Amino acid sequence: MIADMISVVVTIHNTKMYLPKRVKNILDQTYKNLEIILVDDGSIDGCAELCDQYQAADPRVRVIHQAHLGAAAARAAGMRAATGEFTHFVDDDDWMELNMEEEMLKAQKKTGADVVISSYFVERGGVTRKGGPGHCPQGIYDRERMERELFPVMMSINGTIERGVPPNLWSKLFRSETCREAILRVDPRIYKANDFAACYEALYNANKIVIIPDRYYHYRLSRPNSITTTCVTRYYESMLALLDHLLSSPMARNPAIARQILYVMRGSVSRGMKAGYGKDSAEDQLRRELISRLRQLEPNIGVYQSSRRAAQSSGSQPADGQERGSGPESRSASSPASPRGSRPADLTRMPDSPRRSRPADRTRASASPRARNSITRRPPPRKQGG
Repeated sequence: MIADMISVVVTIHNTKMYLPKRVKNILDQTYKNLEIILVDDGSIDGCAELCDQYQAADPRVRVIHQAHLGAAAARAAGMRAATGEFTHFVDDDDWMELNMEEEMLKAQKKTGADVVISSYFVERGGVTRKGGPGHCPQGIYDRERMERELFPVMMSINGTIERGVPPNLWSKLFRSETCREAILRVDPRIYKANDFAACYEALYNANKIVIIPDRYYHYRLSRPNSITTTCVTRYYESMLALLDHLLSSPMARNPAIARQILYVMRGSVSRGMKAGYGKDSAEDQLRRELISRLRQLEPNIGVYQSSRRAAQSSGSQPADGQERGSGPESRSASSPASPRGSRPADLTRMPDSPRRSRPADRTRASASPRARNSITRRPPPRKQGG
């Protein structure tokens, strides 16, 4: 690895209209010790030729051409080629402030962190809003603090879609040794959420991270035909591959993270159904298989209930630019997300057959008649209009 060099890996697929601005934005960075790796993932719109022109014009640019295999495979190809001490993964249609690489490296040098996490901007329809860096407070996290405050809420806060750290790669600067294995291990079949698969495992491999409040990266949201928005017909195939990937990760042995994996994957089923994925018989079968797998996992991780009502009553709101959900519980992010007294088992151990939890009606039967009535009765619906 070349000391102090940042390898900027750009995954590219059919973005000819955005690519010139993207590459120029990297070349014009105030920090010049860069290695720019352009991975052309089977583009057919002229991106391949543009990449070759950039390589001929600047010695810092290196080009990799491959068949269209998806973002995970393209990112892995860039990681294998990277020679810098640090790596920054960026998308082909986004851009960043010209001092991003310099300031991120300054934060790394000041703290000695393996990962630097920054905030970012979200661009959609000409409107810019603020996003990130998640619900974990800014500051330096050594391994002890990560175990105590970050890992219990990293993917999901108390079963909600609120996260301690967002799963994107582009708002983070990684020490190459920290992220290499996580990037190379991602299954190419994970077309959706492949950054999720790589990001959290890389964070788990780190010994120290730093979260800074500064915003540098501009993320373009919901661009059609991007490398990450194609192959939606293979959504449940992707989610099954993601589940296998997460279960095989060392972080799945951490009980707090194991619970979060289950809730994140449950959420993927709900989002897929709302989006209308799985309408053909093959995908519907994969959806059923995913649901069955998740039901088998539930007995192994104990009881883990989200507290959406508590979050709503506390009035907590998600940070700007984060996915909207029910919000975290009112307790601090440093408290563990597990219920008192529960000892969930290793998520990677699958039971032979699923076990059903006790029906809620049995709990209601033990309540007093007045309490049962208060539970089972519902007020009549309000009449609409005057």
